[in-house]
Amino acid sequence: MRCIVGVVLFLVLYFGGCAVLGGVAGAIAGANDPRHAKSVGRVAGANAVTKYHALVAVGAGTLSILCCCLPTLLVKMNERSEQRMYAEELQRSSRA
Repeated sequence: MRCIVGVVLFLVLYFGGCAVLGGVAGAIAGANDPRHAKSVGRVAGANAVTKYHALVAVGAGTLSILCCCLPTLLVKMNERSEQRMYAEELQRSSRA
């Protein structure tokens, strides 16, 4: 189940990140040339996504892996802290 969530999260982050990147690049290029804003914006957005899609993919992949592994890590850390507290309680009770 976590793998499916991770893949879906990656896809959402990747396509969303590419859309935002293209939109921002297109808006900036369109603002610089208002008469041809549509055509210049499309070309600039496509060029930006083509150039930086690998960085977006790495960022989306890293975030999705961390989000999928984080619950397991937190559970393991919680179990270790509970074991440590239990061992400390045993030591205190044996001293008394």
